[in-house]
Amino acid sequence: MEETLASKLANESLTWESWAAEWCYWIQCQVPRCRDCDVHLTRAQQTARRRIDALANARENIQKAQAVTAQYMEAR
Repeated sequence: MEETLASKLANESLTWESWAAEWCYWIQCQVPRCRDCDVHLTRAQQTARRRIDALANARENIQKAQAVTAQYMEAR
């Protein structure tokens, strides 16, 4: 795998569905579809949603920090 799943997710080159499918293949099963894939995909989708939410929160926090820094610099 050239890019890691985390870097793909961070670069937003994967949706949570495709991330979940890749997670099931690369991390859990090592086969394209196993008999437990639906369970794995459900877990992976939940994990991916949490990670996407965390990335969105991090971006929001960065933007807030940049705004506060800009206000501080203007006030100086």
